[in-house]
Amino acid sequence: MNRYQILIEYEGTLYNGWQIQKKGKSIQENIEIVLSKLLKEKIKIYGSGRTDTGVHAKEQSAHFDTTNKIIQKDKVINISEWKDNINLKNDMPFHDQTFLRYVSMEVT
Repeated sequence: MNRYQILIEYEGTLYNGWQIQKKGKSIQENIEIVLSKLLKEKIKIYGSGRTDTGVHAKEQSAHFDTTNKIIQKDKVINISEWKDNINLKNDMPFHDQTFLRYVSMEVT
């Protein structure tokens, strides 16, 4: 299994926050749908924190596990072409098994 860290920026105006909701669109859900299609396996992402409805982010960190090896500038980078107001700033291998939610340094 390979773990990758991603940095995400988004304009939250159209979303009901980060976390998957029963009603309304979420950032997490949209990214999981796109990554699952691109990588051809069910992907679950884990964010370093959550945002409320309408909140924006410049560099929210998240990670996901996949059986695929992703080469820099490969499929994942192009997520910004798939979803409105969500941009992936990078993808990088993240070999530590730590969950990013537990190591967040700052909320602004």
